[in-house]
Amino acid sequence: MEQSKTTRPVDMREPFLFADILGNVSRVALNLIRGEITRNEKQQIGVDESKCGCYYNRTHGIPCSHLIALSYSSGFGIPLSEFHDFWKKIDIEIDTTAVELVLLIATFKKRGMNSKTLHFYCNENYLSQLTKRYIQS
Repeated sequence: MEQSKTTRPVDMREPFLFADILGNVSRVALNLIRGEITRNEKQQIGVDESKCGCYYNRTHGIPCSHLIALSYSSGFGIPLSEFHDFWKKIDIEIDTTAVELVLLIATFKKRGMNSKTLHFYCNENYLSQLTKRYIQS
């Protein structure tokens, strides 16, 4: 997913069409969209829902050929809301507790403080919460 922000996995002749989704959906979804655009061009589906069949919309939760054509004709591009959450970027919160604790212990050692001093500071609210989070994970 991270590569979606830095690479352009699809041929984008109309960049505005991808403005809202590039970097917000997976590369696989972008490639499926590109396939639907190609299918629309070859089969001359346009915005006709009866010609489209809406396969990807029903089965995969991504815009199908005629919806992409509607987005194109509107001039606004493909809305992110047309994608199922499965395809959207996932924000993962990184737990920095272990890193913070290791840095804190390293600081104590560098300053020549012993484990008794560290235990004393463990009674302080921040360090206490930090060690509790580290021990629980």
